Amino acid sequence: MMENVYMNRAIAEAHKGSGLTYRNPQVGAVIVKNDRILAVGHHVGFGHAHAEVDAYKHVEHPEEVVGSTMYVTLEPCSHYGKTPPCAAQIVTWGVHEVYVAQQDPNPLVSGRGIAYLRAHGVTVHVGLETEAAQALNAAYNFFISRAVLW
Repeated sequence: MMENVYMNRAIAEAHKGSGLTYRNPQVGAVIVKNDRILAVGHHVGFGHAHAEVDAYKHVEHPEEVVGSTMYVTLEPCSHYGKTPPCAAQIVTWGVHEVYVAQQDPNPLVSGRGIAYLRAHGVTVHVGLETEAAQALNAAYNFFISRAVLW
């Protein structure tokens, strides 16, 4: 299935953030339309663009993103932190469908990004290549899900 190919590309892209994201997770994103990759991106560093935004910045013709599908290794954030919420930006860009490998265990997100996307008409699928996505962020998943002071 091409969905697995695109998600594996997002996972490979996430690895580019290794050692750069500090306490934040490594995340990769791929934007696809008509079986053509428009752009890829990754979380470029602590306090900098998240994977979804990084991918969008690499789209040659942003209008092509309308009606596209995004593959992201971790649920898009839904809160303001050092950056605006990615879920809201995905809706603004006109992405039609999102594949999420792993729901974010962070209590600030934890399903809220998925709910936001769905509430705004985006079709969301959760659980594609989950084990590989979880392996990207084993320490993050461990500490954040146990409410250890992060």
